[in-house]
Amino acid sequence: MPFLDNIRVRLWNRKIKALVRHSKRERAMVGLDKAKNVGIYYFQENEAQYNSVKALVDELTGRNISVVVLAYCPDKVKPAYIWENPHFGMFSKTDLGFDNVPHNHFVDIFVNQKFDILFDLSVVDHYQNVYVSTRSRAKFKIGHSNFNNYNIFDLIVSTNEKVSLDEHIKDVLHYLNNFNSVSK
Repeated sequence: MPFLDNIRVRLWNRKIKALVRHSKRERAMVGLDKAKNVGIYYFQENEAQYNSVKALVDELTGRNISVVVLAYCPDKVKPAYIWENPHFGMFSKTDLGFDNVPHNHFVDIFVNQKFDILFDLSVVDHYQNVYVSTRSRAKFKIGHSNFNNYNIFDLIVSTNEKVSLDEHIKDVLHYLNNFNSVSK
């Protein structure tokens, strides 16, 4: 089995390096005060995380920002408490190919949208968050990554792996609000 895992890792690294090399996007420093549309990606493990992201979506839509959410569920079955709609999509382990690349229609739609800001709320690095963040055409990408970084994110908010998603969201919003006050 380690032999197959090594092949998967090599295929994945080759794929990400090619994506980084060929990625073309318009970069811009965008704060929450100027953002019109936002993409949120997160790693879905439990209902509390779903509720945290839902609260963030409510806060952003209260600021008249259009929000689209993409979640990765590491289980084979998507949780029943999540209601998918055109602004909230999810992919699971069954949507991953041999090389851990997601093959899902909503993922393709998500990464091709031109967001003003992309929030990658994953606290733990995994192949899927690096893939989605790399492919995204967002102008300003915010994330947490120790995964060789590949120069994916424009703003890296480092946190402890044991921090809750609520605390991580508060940290990200704190930095963005400070960014807004500095850029004025």
